[in-house]
Amino acid sequence: MLPKATTMMHLCETISESCWLKRFQFVFAALVAMLTLVMLVLSSVNFGKCKTKELLSGNSTVPYAVELAVSMLGLLLVMPGTVWLLAMASTAYLRGVAAYAALIWAGCAFELVSSWVSCSQDFNVWNLLSQLVTSEAYVLSLVLLLSCVKAIESAALHHDAQRPLWLSLSIFMASMLVMTVCAVLWRLGKPVGFRENPWILTLLYVGMYFGCFSLTLFVWKAIQTLRRAALLAREAAQNATGLRKVHAELAALTLRHRCWGFAANITTSLAMAACVVCATFWGKCLELAYCRLVLGCLDTTLNIFTALAFSGAFEGALSARKSAKKEQARRLKWQRTSANWKLHPERKWQEKVEELASRGFTLRALLRFYRGLGAGYMPGYSPSISTTSDVVRRAIIPLSAGHQCSMAEVMMDFQCKTPMRMVTHSWNNRFADLIAAIVADALGEAEWDMLAYVLVRDVDMLEAWLDAAGVIDMSYWVCAFSVNQHAGICGDNPCNSRDSVTGQVHAVCNCGMAPCRNDTPPLLPDGRSINCEMNKFDEMMGYLSARDSSFAQIIAVDASFSLFSRAWCVAEIHAAHQNGMYQTMSIESRGALQANEEKLKELRIQNMQASRPEDIVEILSKIDDKDLFNKAVQDLLFSELLLNWKELDAATLMGHFGRLIRYQDFARSQRSLGVWRAGTQQSKARTLGQTLGLSGSAKDVTEQSHHPSKRAEEEEDADDGQV
Repeated sequence: MLPKATTMMHLCETISESCWLKRFQFVFAALVAMLTLVMLVLSSVNFGKCKTKELLSGNSTVPYAVELAVSMLGLLLVMPGTVWLLAMASTAYLRGVAAYAALIWAGCAFELVSSWVSCSQDFNVWNLLSQLVTSEAYVLSLVLLLSCVKAIESAALHHDAQRPLWLSLSIFMASMLVMTVCAVLWRLGKPVGFRENPWILTLLYVGMYFGCFSLTLFVWKAIQTLRRAALLAREAAQNATGLRKVHAELAALTLRHRCWGFAANITTSLAMAACVVCATFWGKCLELAYCRLVLGCLDTTLNIFTALAFSGAFEGALSARKSAKKEQARRLKWQRTSANWKLHPERKWQEKVEELASRGFTLRALLRFYRGLGAGYMPGYSPSISTTSDVVRRAIIPLSAGHQCSMAEVMMDFQCKTPMRMVTHSWNNRFADLIAAIVADALGEAEWDMLAYVLVRDVDMLEAWLDAAGVIDMSYWVCAFSVNQHAGICGDNPCNSRDSVTGQVHAVCNCGMAPCRNDTPPLLPDGRSINCEMNKFDEMMGYLSARDSSFAQIIAVDASFSLFSRAWCVAEIHAAHQNGMYQTMSIESRGALQANEEKLKELRIQNMQASRPEDIVEILSKIDDKDLFNKAVQDLLFSELLLNWKELDAATLMGHFGRLIRYQDFARSQRSLGVWRAGTQQSKARTLGQTLGLSGSAKDVTEQSHHPSKRAEEEEDADDGQV
């Protein structure tokens, strides 16, 4: 990890998210437009004055009108992009780009004012301000480039380029500081040649040399990183299918364009520096003076154009303000509900809520539990067949029976953590898919099918990814683990549920602990049991949300999307929505969502199912506006979950590209293309697993434990191909 670079990136994000820029963007945009028009009008008045001005350190002269015209042209070309970015930027990265554009505009404005007030080599504060602001713009542009590289490497879980990039940036900043000090002294000293103040000019040229060298090194390393990413993305495009193939092709094309853009940008900047140096040594050279003016205008225009292009503004990244407004409304709702949240008047009820809220477990503990399935316990476990209900009955309840407590407490050695996420899921979902959905949330992914493939094939690699991303110790709350099943369902099996693999009826637990249902005394005045753990999910979510603004709900959607028809899952979604909690969904794949789009668009809360009809009545009574709630679920599915890649800013888009690169690296290491066909293979394995679970003998299926069935694996290997 890179603490210095990370601190600088956080500082940049903090500045771009600060209130003065976030609240007054339109004011700044209007101010820039107005000042530009005023300055152009004033410059037009002075345009007829035919004066000459000595340029650089030599005696070369250019017509004053020409220099003024070039300065006016540069300001006019920069203004539209700057105003557009300032007015429409809605993310931290885009606000950083807007700040960069504003600095470029300020440099052009100061240069134009400098042309008005001075026609000699006398000290000109406006020219000095122009140089200082332009220097800051260069530094900010490198920080933005570093953020893109960081986004790629963080998602790909590589950190090879960040350290040399940070070192190059540090040298460049030090060089710019030396050059700035020397320029101020040079201006104040009024030298007439190199021999007057040799030490000042020597330091100036040394700073310029190291600045150009570090800048070239920085951009070369950044382009090298982007080029490698582009090559891997092109490989991924050749191997992937469906939407992922389209995304990989977009990634390869975008990354190549970034490489050429950065190269062109740095070329004009270095050419500008070369003109300054040459004019200093060769003295009178009118051609160099004109070249410097033209290159300055070209460099400024190219800087603002590449800022717009690389931010994603031309593709629609600036149209994401609607989503930003929704997020702002959610935060305001959370602030209101958190401010109004109060402890329950019944002390024992509140104690039970807080006890439930303290049973978070880490991903490290969850993967350790997963490793034991089919090996240390639950013989016959099959990731392609076994459901969460099977794991609860055959692993969680037996393993926690000795302590008569929740499995989370056993997994964490009775040192549970406060959860950072609550997972809403269906017990009918495959348990491996639930784990993959949780891991997907930790890694910032919306789809879990490829992670489910990695989980089954190489759980060590998956754990290494989580460790490299620094999220291995993130804490989660899952009812199957965090609720004490011995105080609920362990002692009976009224529906005679059967194991999905063996077909045998699930055995009941003989721990002897008395169950505590919703009607078990003592009761509240409304008839709810005080000691029951299964009737306090809403209060627990409100309690955790009020304490932590970052507490979120993860909706782990199964492959068939049946979660939205389960009453208590819908109740949890509604409770989180009412509290203004951050909600996100983890689905099998975008292809699966599109395949079920028509069915999901007909989704209605009124059609949900529950084992007890009275549960449906109770849940519906809590939802005042059912149509509004249905729309909120639809927005989660089709608006917020399926983000349009064209509406993402460059940093977010690079993060998505980095994930594609990580999976291509995994495919290379496995010498298999299976990870790119994960969704298709899992569908085959699921169908084959159901057939085996229904018709195969217990002995045959048990031999296939912990890995996909032999026939399913053979079919996968046949489809995998070789990398």
